Amino acid sequence: LSSSSAASDVYKRQLLGRQLYQLPMLPIDTDFPYLCAAGLLGSSDPQYQTTAVCAGSCPRGFFCPKEGTSEPSMCPNGYYCPEGSSLPLVCPPGTFSNSSGLTAPEECDTCPIGHACTAGSIEPAPCGAGTFAPTAGLSMCAECPAGSAAAAGSVICTRCAIGEYAASIGQSECVPCPHPLSSCLLYTSPSPRDGLL
Repeated sequence: LSSSSAASDVYKRQLLGRQLYQLPMLPIDTDFPYLCAAGLLGSSDPQYQTTAVCAGSCPRGFFCPKEGTSEPSMCPNGYYCPEGSSLPLVCPPGTFSNSSGLTAPEECDTCPIGHACTAGSIEPAPCGAGTFAPTAGLSMCAECPAGSAAAAGSVICTRCAIGEYAASIGQSECVPCPHPLSSCLLYTSPSPRDGLL
């Protein structure tokens, strides 16, 4: 190997693992420094204007939405922002957050029983009448089966009592059988054996 080739190899090895900024080979019509990319933190300090990484990634719990962001925005409620975020990410379905500045999805709160939380929820939404949520972490409430009913915010559906029925799914309350002598036990509608339809 020639001495110039050996020196070049040594120089290349010295660059391994270091961050480099390569100037474009085409004509440049824009003055340096370029604006820092979204997700990076810009700075007016010249020491942070020498590389494409600027002043570093947008800090955890914040997001840097535009080029040249020098003041990061706080991650809003219902979202989380890991390091380097250009946009906030929604808390997953089945969770919620009424706190700002979250940094990971694990920091979103689990939706409690009797409630549902769609992606990005700020507060848990109580299950509506005729629906229920028996476990925590649900994104939607289930409809009560026929023969049962539930009030708003229910954890379980209640089977209709003797003398009452619920003919369809999603009922908020059971209704009395249409005839005092009809038997509605285990039936979702008046019993045919009572001579009623």
